[in-house]
Amino acid sequence: MYSENHQISTRHATKAYAYSPSPEDRARIPADVKQHYFESTDSATGLTSRHYGIEIGGAAISADSMYRRLWLREKAADIVHKIHLVSKGFAVIDPQSGHAVNNYSLQALGEYIMKVHPASDTVEFASTVDKAMREAFNLCLGVDLLDSAGHTGSNAPDPPLTHDRALLRGRTGGASIRPLSHRPAPTSSAVSATAFL
Repeated sequence: MYSENHQISTRHATKAYAYSPSPEDRARIPADVKQHYFESTDSATGLTSRHYGIEIGGAAISADSMYRRLWLREKAADIVHKIHLVSKGFAVIDPQSGHAVNNYSLQALGEYIMKVHPASDTVEFASTVDKAMREAFNLCLGVDLLDSAGHTGSNAPDPPLTHDRALLRGRTGGASIRPLSHRPAPTSSAVSATAFL
């Protein structure tokens, strides 16, 4: 329905950024203060609209759900690029080291973003990152352990069991593959604190 045209301002530590959900308040923001936004075009009408928001502490803050969605797409694309770059390099040099890097470093790239955004906003983000991680593991291991229908190049007698075992932690005999989409949504500390009141 929408096609995105990204307008990303260059971030600078000394430049001020501002955000307001209402157009009236945004009009009062001085011209020298940046307002981060994404543009999207409705494919049905051809109308272009701007979606305003701000990034604070690694989280997209906006009343506009489209801004949050486009921000998460941008972050997913950055993470996928890093995953492809690192995993391809390690797979050529040393596949075992590549598997370790996948487990202990690359899998963690999206975890913080998943923690600071509502689960309903991160479905597409998790799916995109999970797909890239699956390709990275496949590249380093030489087999797609998560393919429950069967593993090309493998003679595993029970592919569904191999799939389930790959998702276990390493200390229990698994491959420590932890897809973001399989993780429970974290509850905020405020929600946790109210349970004790």
